[in-house]
Amino acid sequence: VAKNYDKAIDNYKQLVGQYPADGAGHNNPAYAYFLKLDFKNALAEGGSVHDIYPKKSLYRGNLALYAMYASDVANATKEAAELLKDDPTYYKAYLPLAMAAIRDGKIDEARAAYASMATAPAAGGNPSPTATVVAASTSAMGLADLALYEGRLADAEKLLTAGLKDDEQNKSTKGQATK
Repeated sequence: VAKNYDKAIDNYKQLVGQYPADGAGHNNPAYAYFLKLDFKNALAEGGSVHDIYPKKSLYRGNLALYAMYASDVANATKEAAELLKDDPTYYKAYLPLAMAAIRDGKIDEARAAYASMATAPAAGGNPSPTATVVAASTSAMGLADLALYEGRLADAEKLLTAGLKDDEQNKSTKGQATK
């Protein structure tokens, strides 16, 4: 609430000092570092919780994203790909794959990653309605960004307009605000 990320980090470090295996005790300071744009420390702390709980999708997904933001593309893509093998519903794991593909000039791979993101929640057979809406919204934004990157402005506008309509229909105010 106070957005005092340094104090939050200190509090969670005290917690993990007493309870070293507390997942939230490691995950929350990683997120606080992320909010401070301190991606190196977010990655380090995210790695700590991943080491304790190597199969938990949330921590694995966060580690992939922190690695991506810390410009550790090799680690980001490795973690994301491994996570998707074990949990194909984890749509956020497609973002590091798309970013790495764009960086490597593999635009079709990036496009495929964004498209897969939209359908990922259904891979488990019983998708969460919220995850389905957010995944589709994020995918539309990624595809529009890719169209802008390629200079296809009219396509980007169409993608954003369609995505905005979907967000309005699904009452996704975050998706609407982003677009």
